[in-house]
Amino acid sequence: MAESVAKVWQLPYVNVFKHCKIEEWKRAAKEGDVTTKMDKTLRCTVYKIAGSVPASNYLLLPRTPSQSLGLTGRFIYLQFKPTAGKYFVFHLEVATKDDLIVRISISNLFKDFKSTSTWLQFPFLCADHKHSVASVTGKSVKGHDSSQIHRPAPAHTMWTLLAVDFQHILSQYLNRNFSYLKTIKLCANMSVRNIFTSDTDYNPQLSFKDAQRAVCHLKGSPIPREMSFPVIRDKQWDELYSHVKFPSNTPFDSNNHETVAQPRDSHKKNTSLNKIQAQVAKRIGGGDAITTIPPPLITEELPEKNIVSDSGVHIYAQPESEIAKSVHKENDYRSLPAGFQKVSLDDAEKTRLVPDPIIKLRNVVGIRGADNSPVVWTSDKKSLIYCCHSIVISLNIDTCEQKFFIGHTDKVSCLDVNEKLDLVASGQAGDYPIVRIWKQASASLVTVFKASAALLTSLYFSLDGEHLNSVGRDIYGKSVIAIWNTSDMLRSSEVCLIAKAHADVDVAQLKVAAFDKSRMISCGKENIRFWRLKQKSLRSCPVTLGEYSTHEFTDLAFGISFSSSGEAEQPKFVYCCSSSGFVFEIDYAAVALRVVRKLVKSNDNSNLVALTSLSVTKDYCVTGSYDGFMRVWPLDFSTVLLEAEHETAVVSVGANSDGSQIFSVTSANQLGILDIRTRCYRSLMNSHSDYIVSTTLSPDESFFVTASKDSRINVWNTQDLSLQYDFHSPSEQPTLVACHPKEKWFVCGFETGAVRLFDLSSAACVQEYDVLKGSITGLVVLPDGKQLISSCSLGFLSSFSAEAPFKVLRVLNCMLPRGVGKKPALALSKDGSKCVFVGPSEYVVCVIDSRTLDELVRVDITQLNPEGLHKGVIEKASIISVSAHHILLVTNTMNLYMLELSSGRLLSSYSQIHKESCTSIAVSPSSDLLLTAGDNLLKVWDYRMRFDINHQSFLGHSEPISQVLYLKKTNCVITVGDMICVWNVMDNDKIFESSKPSFKSQQDTRLMPEDPRLCVPQPTLLDVSAIHAQAVSDEEDLDQVIELPDNEFTTGDNEAAVVPSEYHRIPPVMIDECEIERNEMLLEPTCLSHFKSRVVESCISRSHYAPPDKQAGLSLKSIIGYNGNGRGNVIWKPEKGLLFYSCGTLVICEDLASNSQKHFLGHVSEVSTLAIQECGDLLASASGPNETAGSQVIIWDADSLSCKKILSYHYRNIISLKFSPDDRFLLSLGDYRERAFCIWSCESLGIVAASRLEFVPNAVAWDPFSVGEFCVVGNDCSVTFWMLEENEDSECSLSVHNSDCPHDVKAFRVNGKRDHSFTAISYAGLSIVYIASDNGLVSGWDTRSNQCYMHWSASNTEISYLTSMGSKIITASVDKCVKLWTVLGTAEGQRVSDLPGNGLVMEDELTLSEAAVGGSFDDSLELGIIGTKDCLLWYINWTERNSIKLTSGHEIDINCVTFCDTEFIATGSQDGGIRVFSVTDNEQSIHFKTSAPVCSLSFAMRLAGCKSKQLLAGFQDGTIRFLDLDKAEVRLKISPHNEAVTRTAISTDSEFIISGSKSGLVALIQPKSGTILRMISDHKGKPITDVSFSAFVHHENILFAIASVDRRISIWQSNLAKDRCVLSDWITFAGLDESSLPTLAKFSPTEKDVVLFTGATREKDIKFYNLRQRKVMRKISLTEYLNDLQVSPLGGLIVGSTIDWLVKLIDYREGSFQDFLAHSGSVRNAVFSPNGALISSIANNEVHIWRVSL
Repeated sequence: MAESVAKVWQLPYVNVFKHCKIEEWKRAAKEGDVTTKMDKTLRCTVYKIAGSVPASNYLLLPRTPSQSLGLTGRFIYLQFKPTAGKYFVFHLEVATKDDLIVRISISNLFKDFKSTSTWLQFPFLCADHKHSVASVTGKSVKGHDSSQIHRPAPAHTMWTLLAVDFQHILSQYLNRNFSYLKTIKLCANMSVRNIFTSDTDYNPQLSFKDAQRAVCHLKGSPIPREMSFPVIRDKQWDELYSHVKFPSNTPFDSNNHETVAQPRDSHKKNTSLNKIQAQVAKRIGGGDAITTIPPPLITEELPEKNIVSDSGVHIYAQPESEIAKSVHKENDYRSLPAGFQKVSLDDAEKTRLVPDPIIKLRNVVGIRGADNSPVVWTSDKKSLIYCCHSIVISLNIDTCEQKFFIGHTDKVSCLDVNEKLDLVASGQAGDYPIVRIWKQASASLVTVFKASAALLTSLYFSLDGEHLNSVGRDIYGKSVIAIWNTSDMLRSSEVCLIAKAHADVDVAQLKVAAFDKSRMISCGKENIRFWRLKQKSLRSCPVTLGEYSTHEFTDLAFGISFSSSGEAEQPKFVYCCSSSGFVFEIDYAAVALRVVRKLVKSNDNSNLVALTSLSVTKDYCVTGSYDGFMRVWPLDFSTVLLEAEHETAVVSVGANSDGSQIFSVTSANQLGILDIRTRCYRSLMNSHSDYIVSTTLSPDESFFVTASKDSRINVWNTQDLSLQYDFHSPSEQPTLVACHPKEKWFVCGFETGAVRLFDLSSAACVQEYDVLKGSITGLVVLPDGKQLISSCSLGFLSSFSAEAPFKVLRVLNCMLPRGVGKKPALALSKDGSKCVFVGPSEYVVCVIDSRTLDELVRVDITQLNPEGLHKGVIEKASIISVSAHHILLVTNTMNLYMLELSSGRLLSSYSQIHKESCTSIAVSPSSDLLLTAGDNLLKVWDYRMRFDINHQSFLGHSEPISQVLYLKKTNCVITVGDMICVWNVMDNDKIFESSKPSFKSQQDTRLMPEDPRLCVPQPTLLDVSAIHAQAVSDEEDLDQVIELPDNEFTTGDNEAAVVPSEYHRIPPVMIDECEIERNEMLLEPTCLSHFKSRVVESCISRSHYAPPDKQAGLSLKSIIGYNGNGRGNVIWKPEKGLLFYSCGTLVICEDLASNSQKHFLGHVSEVSTLAIQECGDLLASASGPNETAGSQVIIWDADSLSCKKILSYHYRNIISLKFSPDDRFLLSLGDYRERAFCIWSCESLGIVAASRLEFVPNAVAWDPFSVGEFCVVGNDCSVTFWMLEENEDSECSLSVHNSDCPHDVKAFRVNGKRDHSFTAISYAGLSIVYIASDNGLVSGWDTRSNQCYMHWSASNTEISYLTSMGSKIITASVDKCVKLWTVLGTAEGQRVSDLPGNGLVMEDELTLSEAAVGGSFDDSLELGIIGTKDCLLWYINWTERNSIKLTSGHEIDINCVTFCDTEFIATGSQDGGIRVFSVTDNEQSIHFKTSAPVCSLSFAMRLAGCKSKQLLAGFQDGTIRFLDLDKAEVRLKISPHNEAVTRTAISTDSEFIISGSKSGLVALIQPKSGTILRMISDHKGKPITDVSFSAFVHHENILFAIASVDRRISIWQSNLAKDRCVLSDWITFAGLDESSLPTLAKFSPTEKDVVLFTGATREKDIKFYNLRQRKVMRKISLTEYLNDLQVSPLGGLIVGSTIDWLVKLIDYREGSFQDFLAHSGSVRNAVFSPNGALISSIANNEVHIWRVSL
């Protein structure tokens, strides 16, 4: 009991670091250099072990060795990253069931595997890309010497997830069972994120979405989010991280925590064998000894998925197969596997589909020549036995009839035939390496047992059949040779392991001597060895190869010797061939090379023949080679007797026993026979060499076409399955094929988007369409052959003419979901008038007119299963097909729906048609059978589902079936995928008709009045034009509705779009401007969630020059900041890694992985809110009115950043934008003055509906589970539920229900506040919506009754942000708290009030810097991004309980900016903050906080007396601070002025500083000590507006200029060494009186005596003043006055900032200019970087960084 309790709390997994509270170091210990750091890749804190000595640098769990973790999880998952070029060690101490402590050590420091009874030591080979332990060590054995295993981590390491299976390791190597994990010790040179233990086998590459959709081929369970690594957009998991699973193969007891490694009782008589199987792994001494590590004997339990019948091919795949016994009686091979229940009397009485079996396998087209799959002759020399994926096939070479050995569950990798006993042995690879032995004549199973190797490669019978030898590889890549005793197999079905050896040498082939079953010979890379079985131990002796020791030996054969009497005797020679072109003749008795022959091509003696295989008869020898030739040689290899040429390499040859015929197999999967007597060669089999992706049948069923990933398109004869045509496209891969209905043509689509039309009569391509750019996903040809329709992965749907003149008829965008989903994506009705597909989203099925592509019917998939929605399950379409009058739809939850083709009405449904995936659907022409493919199975169903058992399942394919065809004339079925299978359909006229239907159609089903409604009554269809609605005349009142009894809805031929009686129709209205003017007098809402635009004192420029894109001198590089004044202006798309947010008038799209930005420019006032479609195609942004334009909603193409349309309806601010869940509509909500909303069509971008509100709205949300429903909430606790409906003419109307708020919600008070407003809303699930208020109250509403059923106080302040999904809710309030709540029972449909403690739990709480104003979370609500009022973006991770700043910025206005060299910029704001940002990634590096506003900033690389970078800051209180940027501290503070410091500048030699103040005084300051050298009072009384130093030295004097607001500029000469500072010149100019515009003066960086100045003159210009000539040389005219002026350090360009929002780039020489409008207010400063490549500009709280391209 205690053990079970200890395991329960550890389910499903244990976070070891959290369990040990490692951050407290009370239950964990560290020694040496162990620190914490923030890892940028994982974006979290990790532990770094930096020391190189394992004994003194480690992390130990638990703290002392005497303690124990007691973790019972079978798997341990270590998340670590090796240090480049270093060694690391893991020590894991585990306890066994018999209380033995075993240490498991894993390190790249170890050279090889070592073991004792208490210690297992495994070497680890680091790789910078994904490799499992088996593949890594296997590669090291094959391709590297042993020294390479012992090597440090590579230079570029990656984060690795190491999974160790304790149970398998202990049972494999020590014959013991795992109990618990005791201690963990991590030593030296690594970074560790976390450690987990679990009984679950997790696969990090398998996502929850793929697992739920059951479309992923990956095995295992999806990894929990707490254990997952972040994956950036456009990257795969295995491109960023490494997954090492140890061991890589899953044992047979993977679902059992215990495996008793004991032999069965029947084996007790063999005591010596029991001792071998029970002993611990040892090393055998001697030079020729091989490591022998016997695994536990596990022959009792094997995976069994089928039952073989006496008919030979009928296979039942059980829904949940269990492990079967390996004992099979000779006459009882049809017995059920262990654990399967016998059919009871009740089961026998159930009606079922007959005949049974209803289909039977007839032919298989395929052979695995590319995988070197073996081919052997039968004893009668009339048939060949070979394997094709999971099927073993016997092919009669004369009649081409096939016989099948079916039962393997994975690809068959080896086989052999014993002629004496007429047996066939076959072995499968994969996760379950097992061997099956069959009777050849009947194809019946004799026995099955588990192989001794992880990867089985070869099987060999002895001549008498008493021994079966197997060759394979273990998980370390070592060769494993095992010998099994099969002498009692036919009598007792028992197979026992005699001996097993692990060899370091490569074993490619092994042959058993015919004269002695205990003697064998093997060959492989760089070795030929003789083997002998003696005393149940295998020993070997190598052949001395001398100079040939580096050859790769590919095959061998015993020579045939005869005595004088003509009887066979012990062979004298053994022949062996190599890939280098040599044939070696070995003396068997002497174990030495006798003759070495070099084989050359018959026409070229200089080129050797690279040999792959060898076969020897008494008269000749046959070789196969890489050059594609099969050659027949005499035994002395003196000349070539015969040769047959093939297109590709010959990988296998074999002669029959009398030498009359020879088979050959090529790497292109071709099988042929050469007759020696007639010298004729004929082809027996042609097949694809890769997976077949598509097939199509000709109208007359004379041929069918297949397209494969090997870039080949083959045309096959349906009668004899012969290959008629072979088209090859090596540069692109075909995806779909479709036959022309009238001509002998076919159409093929490719991954490049090309669609080509092929004419078989001329064997040529007659037409190509290249309109589409994405991979072709759908392709159909209309029955008249005049038109074809195709779709691509980018969502395009196109129509083409299929006859001359070939042309494009129509192309539509966004019709199908993007991405390559299940193919084919298009299905055509029988008459060809309608085309059906899934789109535009995965939740919608669309029926269109095949000719015009006009939409006819649209069906919402999410409404087909209301019960699933109620449980939080949202179904997506997986695959679709069309029968005569029905649409057949399979969803990701494996539910089958039958819809009416004409109306889309749901007729029937059937659940769980497959377990994990469905890949194809086909219907018989008579519509009596339905065929589905999925889970590598073919299922045949009764189309009308009339029986208790409606289907039969059939095995055959080892990979997913891509497509199913039904042939009417021949009454057969063709399935394609890993191979081509042809099935005969039995007589289906005998199908038993039952009077008991297995399910009811929707037409016969009504929701009873006592049952609660699952959703608001509404039609199933999104487009109600398909429903025959009752006619309503135009004269009828708009408020009239059709009344029905509560909780009921009608079905049938005369269905109507039902509107609940409590809803009232609302006629469309437009905004009344007079009403808006009256509402202007209203007070602004006090709630934070209601958007109020920022007060802008300046006006945007009414005219400016915007250059063409290609001629623009500036381009936006990045924006620093986030608009905390916006509402709902944060959107995160986690699947793409993109973040959308607004700053001023711009919308920014930031790639979080690369920190790159894209910018949407188009608004002329502050952006208030954002919205994006679910598919991510369209982005909407809103802004309010200003003097030049009204309110705008701009629709953007999210990919191209182009503006599609500007929508105008509102007159005041827009506070919210929301796209409907189906992406068809966009809703915009006006502010308190307008009180109106508008609904736009996303297709036409026109208004479809609009309405006024009786209250001030604050928030709106669409119901994602009910089509057309949304809710608006606002002041005075107002809640309105709306329905958007469409009629037959696609005209939309609105209905509304005003809900009453409960009294206890209205009466709830916080801090005495009486008036309440609802501020946020979020739909959580089917029929549940949560609404938050400004007093911290959250209420739950039932959308079926539109009533509040619960509420609770989530905060004492306003809830400004709310989101929910299922039972999880996140609230963010004005008190800066973000809380995670769980409402128990929601997913099960229970109400909180019925649960203990109201079923409400606050799971967690985080505190941010300010109140949240927007946010976006993923589907699980575990990760998200929140924007706060203080202009910060926070990354929220509930799993790790942390919040990280993503974007930092200023909350209030920025006063000044300067570059700190070329990599950083510094900004100073009105709140006294000085922030230093990195230019490359926009991240904040340093933040100084002061009490006084910052007025001026200057930067110097080195000031006099200082060696670090210095930033000079002037403040409003008259102080100046010297900030050391290297140390991030204030070095010096002085107070030279009594009033605000307006300007500062640093001399060119950094020897002194000047500062100007608002009082007009200017101070000269020595920077080292802060001493004031001189005060200049010539400008006293007038604020200083600019100071500037000359870059040139004049006669040892430094020039500087001082400008004041009164349009006076003084020029000074200074020489501090001589204590000299004199006035050199005065510049004054006339201008506007009492102007506040600054006077600006800057020295030219390229002209020595030139000063540029401008100010409030009557003529807007920049003047160039020559100090030597004392006159203005030239002028540059301006269109606006400037706030600031900067000259590029390189010369040539001038940048100016204006009050009317412009950044102006001016040519220094010519005076031409360009205007750039991107800010939302007056631009205060614009400065160049020191290298002149960048410009930074500021306005309000925005920082823009521009690239200079001129």
